[in-house]
Amino acid sequence: MNVSQPRIVANRANALQSTGPRTLQGKRRVSLNGLQHGLRANHAALASEDPAEYRILLRDLIADHCPVGALECSLVERIAIGIWRQRRLVRAETAMLDLEQLERKIADRVARELGQAVGSIEDSDLEPFDEDRVDWCRSLLAEFECVGEDESLALSDKTPLIREQLEADAAEDDETVEQHLAHHDNGLIGYVAELALWCKDQLQQAEQRPTVLALAEQHRAKAAVLPTQSLDVLSRYQTTLDNQLLKAIRALREAQAWRLETLDAAAVEPEFDSAAAA
Repeated sequence: MNVSQPRIVANRANALQSTGPRTLQGKRRVSLNGLQHGLRANHAALASEDPAEYRILLRDLIADHCPVGALECSLVERIAIGIWRQRRLVRAETAMLDLEQLERKIADRVARELGQAVGSIEDSDLEPFDEDRVDWCRSLLAEFECVGEDESLALSDKTPLIREQLEADAAEDDETVEQHLAHHDNGLIGYVAELALWCKDQLQQAEQRPTVLALAEQHRAKAAVLPTQSLDVLSRYQTTLDNQLLKAIRALREAQAWRLETLDAAAVEPEFDSAAAA
């Protein structure tokens, strides 16, 4: 039967109005319309996981077990999902341990153990102290002792480190030395006093650094094992996954054994006994 041209035009107009499902739930529902046995589905993989890896796992399991029929295919898929969840559990445990070993967390734990405020120890404080900085601070403090209250000695030949640091600080702020000293009480003497306090603080940190490093190493070792509560949750989930996987494997073996013993045996026709027939 020939379709008239007006009917063709009307069908095309109707098709333009049929845009398919628009909601996320509707799209998920119709995405399963062509699913026959589930062996090509990617729904076991989370959005953050690679579905191609799951497909490879499923393909390898199919090659290993050679399922026949929808039932055996479904059981192989259950095995694939069980193994996939086992892998996810390992990744989850690793991620939890990584979070526990973040340098920021280790630094805060060390600070609390030393009775200091959280945040007082930086991530960089968990590295060995720069020995060159220690030597520089000691040398500058020696120059500071020579200056005393005599401002004329602050920029003399006896204080090359003080003079060099002052020029560097002024250049960093795009100022002249005079402009930079104007920000400090008592001018040059005040600047030198602040610089000396900074050096003393650095030397104190250097003296404390071995203790900080030792405590940090202890906390890293503790963080390599999850807390008891987290371990209990993971252990229970691991047991559940093990049981599900073993049940799926056992069910597949039973289904294949039943097929070989029952269906395949029934497919063999009995030989015709001519003597009995006579």
